[in-house]
Amino acid sequence: MVARPTRLSIAIAIALSWSSSVQAQQEDRWSVQTLLPACESLLQRMSGKRAGTSTFDEGLCLGIVVAAMQYGSTWFPENKKLCFQQNVSPGQAVADVVFSLKMRALQPDRAEVLRMSFTIAAASALFATYGCQRN
Repeated sequence: MVARPTRLSIAIAIALSWSSSVQAQQEDRWSVQTLLPACESLLQRMSGKRAGTSTFDEGLCLGIVVAAMQYGSTWFPENKKLCFQQNVSPGQAVADVVFSLKMRALQPDRAEVLRMSFTIAAASALFATYGCQRN
């Protein structure tokens, strides 16, 4: 005799498969792989090449980059600070982060770069572009 699955066992199976799917999505939520396309989309929207309302991920991209611009120097050791020229806009900073991350994604460690936290990668890209020069 073959036991029929009960409603409870079916519900548990669905819940477990759903929760593992959600967990996988949450792990990638803040990655370069997830947010870099949103940053590119944001740049298209800012330049007028794309119409419509901003997406949540575009807002995350902009928010992370602006936070890194404002507070990034507090994230680095004392000898590594960010020095922005007065005319650097948040849009320019996003463009610089996108360029830097796309260049890094061309390197042999591409998979590692794409899995990185976007916050850390963006701050690192800003430092590479706007790091203060020490004499």
